Amino acid sequence: MSISEKLNFVRHTEKKKLCMLFFVMLLSVSSSFAIGIGLHIGGGYDFEPGLVSATLKLDNRDIIFNVDLGFGTGEVYIGVSNDYWLLNKPIAGPVRWFIGLGWEAGYHTGKELDETRRTVCIEENFGVKICGRVPVGITSSFLNGRLEPYLQIIPLVGIGIAKNNSYDPSGYSQYGVVYPHFGFDAVAGMRVWF
Repeated sequence: MSISEKLNFVRHTEKKKLCMLFFVMLLSVSSSFAIGIGLHIGGGYDFEPGLVSATLKLDNRDIIFNVDLGFGTGEVYIGVSNDYWLLNKPIAGPVRWFIGLGWEAGYHTGKELDETRRTVCIEENFGVKICGRVPVGITSSFLNGRLEPYLQIIPLVGIGIAKNNSYDPSGYSQYGVVYPHFGFDAVAGMRVWF
């Protein structure tokens, strides 16, 4: 075996050792740290008429992250939110209730055909919102804590900024508005723990 072959063998062996060390460290960390990933669906009185969210929860803290996507008649909503559960108390057996504080930011766009006038009017609108929220709900766990179903209601209050463009036979109009935003969502979801 030449010197270069020996050096390559040593390098390859060192890479294997580093990979094994990384794998052992990963296993030791994962046994003390878990993550819950899931989806929830819902809706409410808010920008989003029908809502699907990807959700992520950390086990050592009651911190939840969501990415929201909502669809309605001619509407699309995209948002992010983050909650911290202030209380997470048992009710009976594996069933618990929680209340928390959080924030939500979102973007809404849509087109609407308004036929209430004598002529057809197409309205394009978009808006953004930033809100505080108070999630309240119940959660449970099954299959040794691997499945976590939950239900929650989420009142929220904040500020919204909207812009509206109207096109009709009489011409084009455009206006923007800043307004207080109030909403109320209800969702049901499931997280799988790894």
